[in-house]
Parts: sequence; structure tokens; C-alpha cells
Amino acid sequence: MFYSTEESRQEIILFGYRDSLALYDEGFTIDNLIELLELYEERELYLTCAGIKLAIDELTKKEDYDSIRDKEED
Repeated sequence: MFYSTEESRQEIILFGYRDSLALYDEGFTIDNLIELLELYEERELYLTCAGIKLAIDELTKKEDYDSIRDKEED
């Protein structure tokens, strides 16, 4: 698929990112998001994949930070 402008590409990436964060807030796990990413990859929707991957990376770092913080509080 061809996207005419950089702005269009960024919008699609942001859609994948924001949608993934919303799904996480609604109860999806990181593993669920990884499965979603694989579905988008199969369909070769790589810009959306980029957004999903950004969200997964951010959420993984957040969960790692939260678990470290929880251990320090014990």
C-alpha cells in the first residue's frame, strides 16, 4: 500500500499506537497485543504494526518498572 505523505504515515502509526493502548486499558494483555501485531504483520499492514510495536515496548517498560518499584516497596 502506498501512503502519499509522511503525515499520512505518521497518522497510521499513531492509530496503531493509540488503539493498542486503549485495548490494554480495556483488559488486553501484552501477549494479546503481540498476537494482534502478528495478525497485522500477516496482512502486511506494517505502519499499523509500527504503532502496535511502540505501544508494546512502552507497556513492557512500564510493567518492568512497576514490578521493580513493587519489589523495592516490600
